[in-house]
Amino acid sequence: MIGGRNKPSLMSLLPSTRLSAARLALLSLLLLGLGVACGSSSSAPASIVAIAASDAGFQVTGTLRIGFNTVSFHNGGTRSHGLTVARLRDGKTRDDYTAALHSANPNSATTLLYYFGGAAPVEPGSDARFTLELISGQYLLVSAVKGKEQVDGPIGSFSPEPGSANTAAPKTDFEVRLDDTHAIPAPDKAGPGLKTFKAFSAGPSLHALYIWKLPVGKSQDDLLSWMRSDQSAPAPAQLLGGTGTLSVGESTWFSLTLSAGNYVATDAFVGQNEASATAFTVK
Repeated sequence: MIGGRNKPSLMSLLPSTRLSAARLALLSLLLLGLGVACGSSSSAPASIVAIAASDAGFQVTGTLRIGFNTVSFHNGGTRSHGLTVARLRDGKTRDDYTAALHSANPNSATTLLYYFGGAAPVEPGSDARFTLELISGQYLLVSAVKGKEQVDGPIGSFSPEPGSANTAAPKTDFEVRLDDTHAIPAPDKAGPGLKTFKAFSAGPSLHALYIWKLPVGKSQDDLLSWMRSDQSAPAPAQLLGGTGTLSVGESTWFSLTLSAGNYVATDAFVGQNEASATAFTVK
């Protein structure tokens, strides 16, 4: 179906005259050829790049390319790690970034990068999957936890190659727009099951979307109070997944399996002791 209209079949386009045996044989060969061509096109698997984090660095299996990339992220370290994919601004280097990160003002490191998203922190041995769209340039892989880049965390680097195998964005169940108004739209009529979220940053600050599940007796206010603290105490909710840091105009897609319960979507204003949230319920 194209644009809501059914495509006519090949037979309906043929004249309604009686076909000879020779013409029927020729038509059969044509239909067979068309069937083979269509099958080979639709069955091509999407390319997935595997990135594993340790406490010392990142290992990339596969090729990150210009265009859409689906990444399977695994935390093989001994502590919580997230993954943010960021492009070095023109004229800046990895050494410039690490020097700024270890300076008296580590937040200044964020001015050297343009952020394309990634995965929210996961615990050791856990996994996440996300999709983002890359352009040409020099990139860093950065470990981020609690909306902040780890000063002693692993850092990797790469340059995407031409020719993405994934030519379209994933199908999306919920789109969440992040901006500086502190208003996060709640996922509309969220039901149980596997759902794909698209987080889009409208800026101008850096943003990151996290999805949390609240235990019985805890509220959105409890979670926001913890996010604005030094976060030395355990979180009052379970972090299910989300994005790495996003610069204005960038998006990340990620999927979560939701069960019945109460949830909170939070927007961490990266580099600031600030956050906003909205609650939603899955029935």
